[in-house]
Amino acid sequence: MMKAVRLQVKQQSAHYRREETVDNKMTYPLPFPSTVIGALHAACGYTSYHPMDVGIQGHFGSLQREVYVNHCFLSNVMDDRGLLVKVPNPDILTARFQKVAKAKKPQGNSFKNGITIDIINEELLTEYQKLIQKRTELEKLKKGELHEKLALLEVEIKELKKIVKNASGSEVKKAKEKLQGVQNTIQTLKEVYKDQEYREYTRPISYFKSLTTAPQYCEVLYDVELILYIHAEEQTMQDIIDHIGDLQSLGRSEDFVDVQSCNLVELTQDPKEEDISSACNMYVHQKYTLGTDPVLSSLRQDRGTKYYANKNYTIDAKHQVRNFVKIPVAYGGAFDVDVDEIKGTSVWIDETSTVSQIVDLL
Repeated sequence: MMKAVRLQVKQQSAHYRREETVDNKMTYPLPFPSTVIGALHAACGYTSYHPMDVGIQGHFGSLQREVYVNHCFLSNVMDDRGLLVKVPNPDILTARFQKVAKAKKPQGNSFKNGITIDIINEELLTEYQKLIQKRTELEKLKKGELHEKLALLEVEIKELKKIVKNASGSEVKKAKEKLQGVQNTIQTLKEVYKDQEYREYTRPISYFKSLTTAPQYCEVLYDVELILYIHAEEQTMQDIIDHIGDLQSLGRSEDFVDVQSCNLVELTQDPKEEDISSACNMYVHQKYTLGTDPVLSSLRQDRGTKYYANKNYTIDAKHQVRNFVKIPVAYGGAFDVDVDEIKGTSVWIDETSTVSQIVDLL
């Protein structure tokens, strides 16, 4: 026997986004383990990962594709279109920004020249225009004074290389030292210019972004009912029960949940019944549906839709990205279990409900 938290929830609408979709944001039929684990961690107020395995099953009434207006930042500042904004941190794009000016027409506008734009914040627009002027000044400096200095030093390097080639004795050493000095001067001049460019233009202008809008589509599930099983350390399961009232959403922040029940149940791998079928659709490990004598079999020929489900993750410190642990799963319904083969696997049976439930803990 093994204890687990059995959680039944309803959602009027939900979207469990498939991360590889952009213009048409598609949804998974059920939330992935990472979605459930993340929501429970937020409800419990955890700031570090608490290991847990989850069994996910349920169904939805209908699926519709909805249109919405997407606001997105362009990779470069476009001087002639969209909405010019200034963000508080150029390294983190958030909804917190200040509007600077808005282009009136699809094209032919100019923020730097003030042509056919609606000015929202004149002070910030002036700041932006001065930065554009600074870029022009730096380009003139690079192509003018800096270029002339570097050209003269390159000529000097060529002459010194000839001396090094033809000199002998102590003259070679002096010529090499002078050559190294000139090369260091060139490097210093380039670094000084690069630092000036970064401080006076590259960094300041990075706070300005172009914001555009575009119609996009999003798949939404309606009338969602989920049965979730969570197995973890005893204290973690108790925390989930104690804080279940703080579970507000699952999926998007607007996908609110209505908790029907939350209680501790016992799962078994030695059920009283022999013929047990899944009551609704669920995620199961792919490996249990394969082979000539699978632990779980389905009336469907394809044995379910195959996914690689996200669970927990680690942070790549160098690139600051999440590396998810992915579990090969099959999604489907009408699964039958071979009760003689489940011992030692992640498949369990819940006999506490009206109808015995198959539970595969991912």
